[in-house]
Amino acid sequence: MVNAGCVFLVLGVGPLHKFTAGTFDEIAADDTDHERLAELNKKYGMLSLVELVLMVAIVATMSGMRWGLLIPTVVHSEICTSGFTASITI
Repeated sequence: MVNAGCVFLVLGVGPLHKFTAGTFDEIAADDTDHERLAELNKKYGMLSLVELVLMVAIVATMSGMRWGLLIPTVVHSEICTSGFTASITI
């Protein structure tokens, strides 16, 4: 399975850098092409939305693991003379 950090690294270094550099170059140009600038902003926005969805998925996964929704939970516990014991079903 692909690590989410690697996905963010590829998205951040590759296309986002390209769109950001293109936007800066277009703004700094003497004759700014507003149509190209709008196109770059649209692509940048879509890629940002993809990153947002990935981040929400990561937070949801981490929250589910924290709350015990995605990992085995304690289903039976009992106190015996030696202390607290718990059995976990996998």
